[in-house]
Amino acid sequence: MDNLLEHAPGGIFSFTDDSLLHEVNGTFCKMLGYSKEELHKRTVENILSLSARIFYQTHFFLMLKMHGEAEEIFLHLKAKSGNQVPVLLNARRIEHDGSIINLCVCICVPNRGKYENEILEAKRLAEKALNENLELVKAKAELQEQAEKLDQSIQELQVLNDELMQFSHIISHDLQEPLRKMMVFTEVLSQEQGGTQSARTVMASERIRKVATYMKEVLYSLQQYVWLNESGSIKKRVKLEKSIMLACYKAEGTGEGQNFDCTLELDGLPVIYGDPGQLEMLFDHLFDNALKFRAAERPLRITVAGTVVSRNHFKTIQGKFKYVDFIKIQFTDNGIGFEKDYHTYVFQLFKKLDANTSGLGIGLALCRKIVQNHQGTMTVSSAPGVGTTFTIMLPVLPQEE
Repeated sequence: MDNLLEHAPGGIFSFTDDSLLHEVNGTFCKMLGYSKEELHKRTVENILSLSARIFYQTHFFLMLKMHGEAEEIFLHLKAKSGNQVPVLLNARRIEHDGSIINLCVCICVPNRGKYENEILEAKRLAEKALNENLELVKAKAELQEQAEKLDQSIQELQVLNDELMQFSHIISHDLQEPLRKMMVFTEVLSQEQGGTQSARTVMASERIRKVATYMKEVLYSLQQYVWLNESGSIKKRVKLEKSIMLACYKAEGTGEGQNFDCTLELDGLPVIYGDPGQLEMLFDHLFDNALKFRAAERPLRITVAGTVVSRNHFKTIQGKFKYVDFIKIQFTDNGIGFEKDYHTYVFQLFKKLDANTSGLGIGLALCRKIVQNHQGTMTVSSAPGVGTTFTIMLPVLPQEE
């Protein structure tokens, strides 16, 4: 082989159609670690890796014979050491000394695999980014849909709130004034008739007075409930221990509240941000409820215990989690109790388990509304003859700016 080609920057070799190596240059020998004598009369399959040998037999040689040339063929040669040498090869069939030989030129490409892996990794990352982008688009669409639903809900709530304010105005003024006049006119009628009233007239006047008094109490209770709905922003620092102790002292100061034992287990509760007036009303009603439904056969015992627990802040949205600290207040008495079927009923407006007891049956409804105003929950468990436990969960909210 020409001396210039002997040291060309690429391996040069030729082989016959019988697969016998014909000529090789020094670069090719150096590439595989053989001498020329060692490669003389060897077959092409001897210097190919297993996969390259199969490719040679099934594709490469057939392509070369059919088209007369082959370009940019990537395969692995097998060096004398047994290592595989990746090469990029061009081949052409030429006539030499009256016979056909297959002339090949190859260059070693050791970094090709590395580059291919980098390309594959880049492709994988691009596909991952595309998928993440699709997920982001989907998430944005879902967020937009939720925002539209939220906006619709806010509009509906605003309408309901406007109606509620109108209702409150009717209770505060439009109904209170005619009721007051009816009571005044009833009293005037009674005084003018004096002793000339018949028994029937006296009974009718008394019934009108009682009905008017009852209506006045109902309107006042409704006004309290509506006021809780209209209450403004909750921003004040409140220590629940103080609110509970104040409610306890009030209960002990009433004639009905004498001779009952109250245990408070409230040490170390954090400060919450809420409405002090509403929270005092909450515990006033709970103590009042315990006093009304005490068991006649045993002294009344009330225990109020408070702890801090962690709980998911999301209550209605599925799959959303944000755990925050809640103050858990358990208000327990050993009163008459009631059946499990009434655990929801007792929180409804104007619902009473015993029609003979005093009050209108609005106290516990007010309690639950107050707790809801503070983004909390209120539940009850009770058993006849055993007593009742109210469980109140109030979030420890950060102070609003």
